[in-house]
Amino acid sequence: MIAYLDNSATTRTRDEVIGAMELVIRENYYNPSALYHGAVAVEKRVAAYRAALASRLKADRVIYTSGGTEADNLALLGAAKRQRRPGVILISAAEHSAVLKQSEPLTALGYTVRIIPLTAEGIIDINAFAEMLAAEQGPALQDISLISAIEVSNETGAIQPLREMAALREQLAPGALFHVDGVQGFLRVPVSPLSFGVDMYSISAHKIHGPKGIGALALSK
Repeated sequence: MIAYLDNSATTRTRDEVIGAMELVIRENYYNPSALYHGAVAVEKRVAAYRAALASRLKADRVIYTSGGTEADNLALLGAAKRQRRPGVILISAAEHSAVLKQSEPLTALGYTVRIIPLTAEGIIDINAFAEMLAAEQGPALQDISLISAIEVSNETGAIQPLREMAALREQLAPGALFHVDGVQGFLRVPVSPLSFGVDMYSISAHKIHGPKGIGALALSK
């Protein structure tokens, strides 16, 4: 008997998921953009699944991706490229490399990337975060364009103070978008951050007994 104890890295795909995928591959393989009967039925199923996920995440829109890394990249680089003028981007020191490695391309786009420090327990230093928000605001300073924080650290398991961060963002930098990497948090932490002020939330299927190669970026209004 093998005891597998590494579910934080990846999970075994559930039999129910494999069965649903096999049904789609063998029978419901039609192009959902086509107009014949089978294709329309598949399109309705895809829409229903998307709506169910959006409801669970409290999201206004769900964009499917190839995994958590692409969802993180889409959130950061997509939001950065849509801003009218570059500003400051705050990224926590607890982030996965999928987020931290975006510092260079974000800097190339003209943004100033600053790292939010952690406490000795690996938790985002909420006082330092508040000071960083306050320091960047003012007529002669750059606006904060984006904040990115992980929900649960993939290295330490530390659960980050997202509610407090969302409240401080609303108070001190209401124009900044707030992205959360929820790859390790989705279905482990019971409340979706989109319900209390987060704008973008990344997830990955293989962390929750789904297949590798699929993720999503959930968006608020």
